[in-house]
Amino acid sequence: GVQEAGCWALWFLAADDDIQAQIADLGGIEQIVEALTSHPNVVQVQEAGCGALWNLAANTSINQVHIASAGGIDGVLSAMLTHPTAAGLQYQALGALTNLVANKSFNKLQLVNGGGIDVVVAVMKANQHIARVQEQACALLCDLALKNQVNKVLISESGGIERVVAAMSMHPAVVGVQEQACRALASLAAGVVETQDHIAWAGGIERSVAAMSSHPRVISVQVEAVLALRNVASNSLVKQAQVAAAGGIESVVRAIMTHPLSLKLQQAACALLLALATSPNLVPRIKAARGVEAIKQILEPNDIGASEWRPLMAQDFETQRTAQEFLSKVVDSSPSSPSSPLSRVSGRQTLSMTSRSFSEPLPSSKSPKRGALPDVQGASSPGSKHSSKNSSVNSSLDTSLGSPTHSEVASDAIGTYMRRTGSRAFSVMSSAGRHLSLSSWS
Repeated sequence: GVQEAGCWALWFLAADDDIQAQIADLGGIEQIVEALTSHPNVVQVQEAGCGALWNLAANTSINQVHIASAGGIDGVLSAMLTHPTAAGLQYQALGALTNLVANKSFNKLQLVNGGGIDVVVAVMKANQHIARVQEQACALLCDLALKNQVNKVLISESGGIERVVAAMSMHPAVVGVQEQACRALASLAAGVVETQDHIAWAGGIERSVAAMSSHPRVISVQVEAVLALRNVASNSLVKQAQVAAAGGIESVVRAIMTHPLSLKLQQAACALLLALATSPNLVPRIKAARGVEAIKQILEPNDIGASEWRPLMAQDFETQRTAQEFLSKVVDSSPSSPSSPLSRVSGRQTLSMTSRSFSEPLPSSKSPKRGALPDVQGASSPGSKHSSKNSSVNSSLDTSLGSPTHSEVASDAIGTYMRRTGSRAFSVMSSAGRHLSLSSWS
């Protein structure tokens, strides 16, 4: 009908930044919300409307506020409740909500107060076999939990952690799912003991290590998984032992060696190994895994790529300090005199570590992505959708820890190639554009 065609047209047109503003000025946002409200049972209208809102909310905080004030968040949630198993609609709706809550505390509060967390968890359960839905839901849960302790607990109590871990188990080969799920776990675990315990109990540690093993060449997965492990286990000897039992020590050392020119990965890995070295029982295993050699290589590389790495490390005083502290603990430690003091607080064994702050991902709106566009006929076919902007849900890590840039991915790949003789065929995997191409959807 007219409403469906109109929403598809606005979805397509909103891919252009200049036209975005015109659509909003001419009342297009209100018309889309009205279409969602007036035709709740027509899934095609709901999907097109959500896709249009996804595009309209990209790269513009003005439109994010405008859509929320016009009732867009409630409209999207209603569409998700009415059509729980419509995967295309759910994907577009989750993308719209992810853009709408990015950097907008009021929008985030409105979504949570409207039962949004329960809706997202229910959608993940109803569409557990659909990788693109799981990936986008994990990205949304990450942003909702970001630096918000109340939301972290609400997500945990709603079963969100189990759904994130289930998504990792269900789609082990899908890079986007593993990356966004690890991001969500890192965000949920940051600074909240209750969620750290829940993640460990639900199998989040094992799944994070498995993600590293399944995607050793994908820097973004390695960084996010390392941060998830660090945030979950840094202040618990029991969880540190769980990381080691899952093969986490070997995976982290392997990541350091595989990506010698990835500054973000080296920063995260240094911090995690230092946390694990706080447990005296794990020091022999760290040594056996060549953790000492890996950290020394970070401080003073002697392989190909050293000329590019030294200037970066020379300015990164925090990683230098972390690496040196790690070496002092591991090299100088002995079973009779562990270097890390322990204390008891409220019956829980905690660790004294200098400057061990938790690192949370930044909102995915740091590079807000666009929804997949309809073709000119309005049909949703794998060969016809395209992107106007190849932006993605790639995460950035708080302050000193960030996800890899495109140049970093390239330099890391060159370094890996030069370090590994006898292999000319390798692929550089990047998540740029994967949310926008139906060919990568499950």
